[in-house]
Amino acid sequence: PRGSSTADWLLIAGYVVLVSWMMIASFITKAGKLQIANPEYSDFGPNTALMQSFAVGHNFPTEYPHFSGDRIRYHFLFYFQAGNLEFLGLNPAWSLNLLSITTLVAMLVIVMTLGEVLFNSREVGRMGSLLFFFFGSLSYVPFLRKQVSVQAAIQAITHQRDYLPTIFPYRGDAWGTWSQVTYLNQRHFASAIGILLVVFVFIAMRYRAVVAKRAESRASAGTAIGQLNGSPDIGGISVPDNPLAPADVREPQVEIPTVAVATEPRPGTAIAAEPFLATIRPFIFSGVLLGLLPMLNSAVFLAAAAVLGVLFLLFSLRGQMLVLAITAGVVALPQMLYLSTGSGRAQMPKLLHWGYTIDHPTVMNVAKYLGFTFGFKWLLIALALVFATSLQRRFFLALLSLLAVAFSFQFTIEVLANQKFIH
Repeated sequence: PRGSSTADWLLIAGYVVLVSWMMIASFITKAGKLQIANPEYSDFGPNTALMQSFAVGHNFPTEYPHFSGDRIRYHFLFYFQAGNLEFLGLNPAWSLNLLSITTLVAMLVIVMTLGEVLFNSREVGRMGSLLFFFFGSLSYVPFLRKQVSVQAAIQAITHQRDYLPTIFPYRGDAWGTWSQVTYLNQRHFASAIGILLVVFVFIAMRYRAVVAKRAESRASAGTAIGQLNGSPDIGGISVPDNPLAPADVREPQVEIPTVAVATEPRPGTAIAAEPFLATIRPFIFSGVLLGLLPMLNSAVFLAAAAVLGVLFLLFSLRGQMLVLAITAGVVALPQMLYLSTGSGRAQMPKLLHWGYTIDHPTVMNVAKYLGFTFGFKWLLIALALVFATSLQRRFFLALLSLLAVAFSFQFTIEVLANQKFIH
């Protein structure tokens, strides 16, 4: 798209600085001891133990250090990579932070890229990535209402040490769930989302190419209509040779049947479809990328299945999408079996579960919850949909399916884990 690449690079440099501060401030090494920020210690206990089991131990077949004797049920590939960095000589904090900074910045760059590809606009890409740091939750509204003055509000903000709770009493809503703490606690999350977004960028480019080819075909057909009518054409609209001539001396216009014109374009203007086999190689590669996700983050793998399933229904290239899905399934199946089988497995709840963590999940309560959680972003979404093209609206509808997944299913013993679909 048009615009300055320099502005993109300056924004990315800013992300490197900001993300580095986020990661290093929450996990560092001082005097030979690991220092972990208060909101992270609960997740970092098992995660750092898992990383250390790879760095200084022998943990394969992989077990959870805190629950030894049984196969791991959790995605662990990210911490395996961090353990490799420590094995090669870095200390634990730098091993995890270096990987965390790289993957989160890369995810933000891919968000920028997806915005540019879908909207043909650098500005949309920049805004989309920047909004990552503004989650939209309206938790600040009740917080500010409690303050008696502007000065009191400033003082309360500067002394605030915990994440703002929401107005809801549900599980996780007082833990900063709808903030960046999710990406600090679960360092593996950004890398998995980044891989998924790479595939989305590729698919969006292919869909845009299909739309462009169809538009070119229609323009060529319009040109052919003008030539078959024996008249010059302007943008596919034919006009008489001399519209100012008297009616009795004009040459009679030959009326061409519409069907015949539509099926007989000018030679050389028809766009031949690419052979199916010539188009599937990048779809196979995308399927391999998605197939690697279960051991990186199984929730993102399920998210990919949901979104790509809707894209399969809404767009063309269904044969290629089917090849992608089969490839992903073949690569992922051994990992899914490894993570889901073995002794000591807890009994799983029913797969269908309506309402996420909401106690009384009526339609009104769900709407209120989503409205509060995303806040002003709903206004941006509504504005975008007004000006969006058909391709953009359908892509948005596919992404929106993740809310349906989060509120309709339970894949683990902890339904709060569905927050990943909403993120």
